Amino acid sequence: MTTVLELAQQTTVMAVTGRRVGADGVVLLTLTDPAGHDLPGWAPGAHIDLILPDIGLIRHYSLCGSPDNPSEWRIGVLRQPNGRGGSAYVYDALRAGTRVEVRGPRNNFPLVDAERYLFVAGGIGITPILPMIEAATADGRPWELLYGGRSRSSMAFLDELSGYGDRVRVHARDEAGALPLASVLAEPRPDTLVYCCGPEPLLGAVEDWCAGWPAGALHTERFAARRAAPASGTFDVVCHRAGHTDGAAGPVHPRGRGGGRRRAAVGVPRGCLRDV
Repeated sequence: MTTVLELAQQTTVMAVTGRRVGADGVVLLTLTDPAGHDLPGWAPGAHIDLILPDIGLIRHYSLCGSPDNPSEWRIGVLRQPNGRGGSAYVYDALRAGTRVEVRGPRNNFPLVDAERYLFVAGGIGITPILPMIEAATADGRPWELLYGGRSRSSMAFLDELSGYGDRVRVHARDEAGALPLASVLAEPRPDTLVYCCGPEPLLGAVEDWCAGWPAGALHTERFAARRAAPASGTFDVVCHRAGHTDGAAGPVHPRGRGGGRRRAAVGVPRGCLRDV
């Protein structure tokens, strides 16, 4: 029997069977099994890894379709022109009919049972929230969404979200300024869990507003790990399969570990350099 951990580490080649532009700079990709088999099950909050050997990168994308549809997975990809090249490659190169190696799914952002939910999304951070909304609706749990972006034209899935009526508040910065977090977070609600995904400034602001909420009320997912202060001291990196130990002098820095492994001629998937 395949365990959840084993499934999360397995890789498979999948077919891109659908591609459409979802917003300015955002493409929505549909992935299926080339032989037509059902895909592994997943729950809201799950993501997959796209392995991109042509450019030596691995990129993580939230599943934003329906867990009830085992025939396909959907992801949304924001093209970041000033990034490391992963999103640009996926946006430009993955067209209908192409194949891509995929690992997962796995879930570090699960939807925990609650009486009600408050969802806060910024930009492409809406992707893991969509299946959560579907699940909460199916379970009859009250919820509301505050969804912000640079402009309406940059915000994906507005058409899908319009069907939920006034439970969804869309807030475009070019029309109304900063996201009005105080309107939903100023008063702690003991029966409510807060789920937030988006850029780091949004996450930091939501964390500040939720400081007075009950412990465990806030659940967040970051695009990259929060930056930590460099530690002092030295350490060794032991590459067991390569039979090599690389000594590295402090100060310790995440990129230094990757650099040590590259100097030792050990292949390192460059998704690791995102410090996640």
